[in-house]
Amino acid sequence: MYANLAYNEGFIAIGWNEIGEDLSKYRNLDKGAFFKFLRPIVEKVYAGHSKGSRGQSIGQIYRFTNLMKTGDIVLMPQTKEGKVFAGILEDEYYYDDKPKDKCPYFHRRKVKWVKVIDLNDVPQELKYTLGSIMTVFSINHHSQVIESLISDQMI
Repeated sequence: MYANLAYNEGFIAIGWNEIGEDLSKYRNLDKGAFFKFLRPIVEKVYAGHSKGSRGQSIGQIYRFTNLMKTGDIVLMPQTKEGKVFAGILEDEYYYDDKPKDKCPYFHRRKVKWVKVIDLNDVPQELKYTLGSIMTVFSINHHSQVIESLISDQMI
């Protein structure tokens, strides 16, 4: 929904604002410790959601805050316009609970966008992956395809 804004402003962001906390201090935790810390908060805030859904949320937040590293390639689909924005993470996770832009999401990462890819140029298998219902997930198994898509010309 906020892909064009994020592209123009040089960031990516995820929701889960209701957690109500800057997660920077938990960036060095391993997965088990991160889940142990976040599970009671997520269970309280999202009590109406299934246990599986709450676990998936924690996993996505963990990937966004802890597993994604500066220099990693990120893809952000803009399906309404048939585009995929490709960028490189420039910095660690940060929390902005008073964003000056119109994106309401507090959990963020800075990105240097390097290419806009036409969705028609994306191989079908990668399109299926990008259509996943999860917000944050690894696409390492598509690394050769992604590198070829972004290497032919930079914007």
